[in-house]
Amino acid sequence: PPKAEAGAAAAAAASASPQGRPSLPSGSPWRATLADFWVLVTDRVFALALASAACLQCSHVLYYNFGSIAFQMAGHSGTAVGLLWSVGVAAEILLFMVAPTFPAYRALHPPWLLVLGGAAGVLRWGTMATNPPLPALILLQGAPTTIYTVM
Repeated sequence: PPKAEAGAAAAAAASASPQGRPSLPSGSPWRATLADFWVLVTDRVFALALASAACLQCSHVLYYNFGSIAFQMAGHSGTAVGLLWSVGVAAEILLFMVAPTFPAYRALHPPWLLVLGGAAGVLRWGTMATNPPLPALILLQGAPTTIYTVM
């Protein structure tokens, strides 16, 4: 997963130029046609952003599928495991509520949000590999919040 996170961050950084941003037609409802779809999926920037987001999301499949098992194998109780998941969900909700109010968040170009998410993922996976104690795990539960909320 750290390689997927780093690859996603690199791809997003490569696509971070503001050139070629599509704009919606003004004055009428936008309707997609097959030609519009083809233009979108063949756009290099869009493809890089989509691949980056996919890598970031896929890197979490292991964590969400096996996280509870790994936490219990590390000696944490079922209650502690439940607390860890609850902290993660609460952090996501909180960030969804407050992030749009930060001018810096609104000013970031979407590919840079993917870079930020990838960097948070690299930090999280690197730290998780050290089998940290419960207090550190509680803090690490905020990293997926950064990754998912920025996307």
